[in-house]
Amino acid sequence: MLLPYVMTEKLLTTLLRSNAVVYLRYCVTYSGENPMPKTTAERQAAYRAKRPLAGVDNNGERRINTWVNTGTYLALKRLARHNGVTRREMLERIVLAEDARVTADMDEAEREVYL
Repeated sequence: MLLPYVMTEKLLTTLLRSNAVVYLRYCVTYSGENPMPKTTAERQAAYRAKRPLAGVDNNGERRINTWVNTGTYLALKRLARHNGVTRREMLERIVLAEDARVTADMDEAEREVYL
């Protein structure tokens, strides 16, 4: 059976239920709820657009792209493996622990300046 260029939901459902042998010679588009498939660039853009609102507390996530010396990288890798977490999780733990340590003895005025 040769299919038309635009396939309706009803036609697709009928074909699937009838176990018909279908030969696809043309691009089959579906004009229902889902739009055409996104390109890789469109999917990546959508992913990056959601990042500022992601995370456990919906406070977003920020990208860190930096170079560190090899010793620091290997230490981070060892710490993460030792604690059974990802390098990202280990880095987050280290930074948040140091932030808590630094701010623990601050009064309100010092904290305002720090933040």
